[in-house]
Amino acid sequence: ILAARMEQIAAPGTIQITAQTHRHVAGYFDCDDLGLVGVKGITSKVRVYRVTGERRVQARIDVARERGFTRLVGREQELHLLCEGFARAREAYGQAISIIGDAGLGKSRLLYEFRQTLADEECTLLEGRCSPYGTAVAYLPIIELLKQTFQIAPSDTDTDIQAKVLRGTEVLGADVAA
Repeated sequence: ILAARMEQIAAPGTIQITAQTHRHVAGYFDCDDLGLVGVKGITSKVRVYRVTGERRVQARIDVARERGFTRLVGREQELHLLCEGFARAREAYGQAISIIGDAGLGKSRLLYEFRQTLADEECTLLEGRCSPYGTAVAYLPIIELLKQTFQIAPSDTDTDIQAKVLRGTEVLGADVAA
């Protein structure tokens, strides 16, 4: 009922949400606090927010980083294994490490902390993410990795994309002609 009431009181072309919904989307969307509003059929006033735009974050980890992390606990061994793998790769011993686990176990946070250990290293780090919504799209993590690496926006034309990929591959030192 409350969601229907939010829709009814929203001005045409706008989206209004409750504080409960705002807690879930804060960090992903910019919102204006409209304060406490009387809503038909609800005895007490409800805090209402107007969604004003989408923010450019990639994942929950990006939102969590903006809010501030708590101290990382209990992942010292995994972080050490990642650092050892990187050291072996720097010595020209190829490495592949899989990080697998259920949602919410801290895989992205572990990788974030690992990236922090590489702050003084001269290296290129490319990161792809899987999404439960993309299981029907072949190579979705690779597509997202390329979009992120070459800063491809949904509004880019084919010509824009070609130019960005060409510039990006040159920056990475790739032989474009080959």
